[in-house]
Amino acid sequence: MKIIILLIFCSIVTNGCSSFPKTPDEQAKFYLDNAIISAENGNAKDFCEKIDNAIILPTGPIKTSAIFSSNRHLKENYTECLRERINKITNVYQVTNSNKIGVLDALLIARSNNLIEINVADELYKDLANAVYNGNINGTLPLHLTENISEFPELNSGVHQRLMADRSIKKLQSGQGVRSTQINALVNYIKKLGIESEEWRRIQSLLPTMNIRSDEINIISTVYPDFALARKEQVSLQIYFDFKNGNRLLRDDILKILKTKIRGIEWVSTASDKTINLTIDQVRNDEKTLPEKTESIIYQRHEVDLAHGLLSMPDHSSFIYDILTGGSEIDYGYVITASQNGNIIYDDVVRGKQGGEYRKCKNFRIQNAF
Repeated sequence: MKIIILLIFCSIVTNGCSSFPKTPDEQAKFYLDNAIISAENGNAKDFCEKIDNAIILPTGPIKTSAIFSSNRHLKENYTECLRERINKITNVYQVTNSNKIGVLDALLIARSNNLIEINVADELYKDLANAVYNGNINGTLPLHLTENISEFPELNSGVHQRLMADRSIKKLQSGQGVRSTQINALVNYIKKLGIESEEWRRIQSLLPTMNIRSDEINIISTVYPDFALARKEQVSLQIYFDFKNGNRLLRDDILKILKTKIRGIEWVSTASDKTINLTIDQVRNDEKTLPEKTESIIYQRHEVDLAHGLLSMPDHSSFIYDILTGGSEIDYGYVITASQNGNIIYDDVVRGKQGGEYRKCKNFRIQNAF
């Protein structure tokens, strides 16, 4: 009985794991077979989703076209599906999406593979374009400068571009989204219109509200060099580093670590009224070498591995080896101060000990008792 139950369980698990095909070609057939079942059951939404899943696979469009050619009813169903999706668009991700097929992506695939009639595809594309244009104007489908608008040329017009620029600026002002893509898109928009244009001046007046960061200054400097220079002075802290009573190698190592660990700092080679002077004074650096010690470790014959002991060691002998231990220790102390225009703004003492030991085994030998 236990064997029968186990076989049944294995059969269930195996069938469950193998229900979804492995190759893209088999997957396309799987989606299309299920799409037909959904259509027969009157489940229009599931039918559309299965067709979408099929046509993004390499052989999906060809297989779908063959099915639609033999069943015009399915072709009409998918056409109505696209029409309904266009009428219900509420955000840009429903138009085109890198993670899930959007209605634009589906429409382009359908048109190029004769999954819907060409004249109907053109009509649907016009409806989609109008939905995008109207949505951008009235704010129901707000677009930004970062959107891919290559399929909607009217979005390159001044009115649309101005609205998209304003939304990108608002994102920068509020700190939402990925700033680097918005900054690059805004700079490209300005370059397209031209330096000293009216729009260039308008955006220049808004720059102080965008909280331009230190890693964005170089990007913005290509269109607003004066602002970038002034902003760099605002967000970049100039520090002059001085290391006293220590060697050059230690100074360079400390400065390298500071540059690696701290961002937004401009390390300058000379002090001035604008700089913060950071001084590290090495007041203690006592290096001590710990004396080496040797300790002999003894194992009697019966304590050694039985095979090696019987074969290699005489009766009543011992296995002996020496452990050499040593180490070093540093007792350190540093006075750290920071000043600006002669005023001390930070003062602290860092002190402590650091050390380490080493152990080395040597002088392995067998010693007879007599």
